[in-house]
Amino acid sequence: PLVDYVDGGDTSLDEVVVRREELRTYLRGFLPCGPADSRDHPGLLHVLGEAEDLTEADAVNNSILLLAAGTETTAGALTNVLCRLAAEPEVYDALKRDRSQIAPVVAETLHHEPPLHLTLRFAAGDVRLAGTDIPAGSPVQVVLASANRDGSVYERPHVWDPARDRRTTLTFGMGPHVCPGMGLAHRELEIVVGALLD
Repeated sequence: PLVDYVDGGDTSLDEVVVRREELRTYLRGFLPCGPADSRDHPGLLHVLGEAEDLTEADAVNNSILLLAAGTETTAGALTNVLCRLAAEPEVYDALKRDRSQIAPVVAETLHHEPPLHLTLRFAAGDVRLAGTDIPAGSPVQVVLASANRDGSVYERPHVWDPARDRRTTLTFGMGPHVCPGMGLAHRELEIVVGALLD
């Protein structure tokens, strides 16, 4: 329901609030002060809960974010890679012969067809952008998919090209807002493509 609401689905905000609290209660059980079995087998939430610079709320809220981000975006990215390979049978055949090209195919698909097109940021200070004043604290919708196809940055921006010189991509954000799961996402997709080739 949380992801459905954010994606503009039919879920009501009231249901989101109830479900979010259910999820928070469940996740709190895996903090260091949780049940004995969670202390015997510490996972990520347990480790986050032991971090001195995170409150309990920080640990739980970051876990909710990672859970949502790690499922929806991974499923979308996997779909995009598989659709691209289905549309480019010669690339699929080339991967069978040379698996070293899996990583560039995954990277280019993530760049060219990101699983998340939009992300919300807030202006850190007053700024004027393209003739528009944006006051500090204002929400700004960043269109990652458009930024990744900026013709002033990328040659042939609308062409899917795994041989493209490696490029900086905004698919996973940048700087202090870079996705902590970026490396994991690349590796997961590479493993799935390898398994498909098997």
